[in-house]
Amino acid sequence: MSDMPDSPHMSDAAVAVQKSFAGRANNRGWDLFENADRSAHEDREMLDAVHAACWHWSQVGDASQRAWAELLVAAAHADLDSGPTAEAFATVGWAVIAEDDPDAWEVALGQAILAHAARANGDMAVYAEAYERAQEAFEWVPEGANRTIIARTIARVPRPD
Repeated sequence: MSDMPDSPHMSDAAVAVQKSFAGRANNRGWDLFENADRSAHEDREMLDAVHAACWHWSQVGDASQRAWAELLVAAAHADLDSGPTAEAFATVGWAVIAEDDPDAWEVALGQAILAHAARANGDMAVYAEAYERAQEAFEWVPEGANRTIIARTIARVPRPD
């Protein structure tokens, strides 16, 4: 049984186009999220990009791709202090990732985003717990590109008091 959405109406070419759009929107949304000096126009573009990525992955992605897209939506909304939306997306996305025995990098990144979202929503208990889990998991992330991205994401979340 596949965890791909049921898309019998899409040709292989249409699926490939959707995946291309999903990847491009995802990458643009992530690039904008990582830019702390965004303009108001870029804030809007970030939201458009992350929601577009999430929608495209919902059409053609597997469960993991859909979950990471939801976490990216959460990160963008948390960055803009849209707490309820951020925490809702983070909670759903993280639940899917957590079901599949995640690697240390997945725990570190997912929990950092959950912490960011919970803080934006004023959910201080979840914020503190997720932040601590992100820090602990980060210690186990090997050197490389993922570690750099995760470090930058964790740095976006203020340390709990």
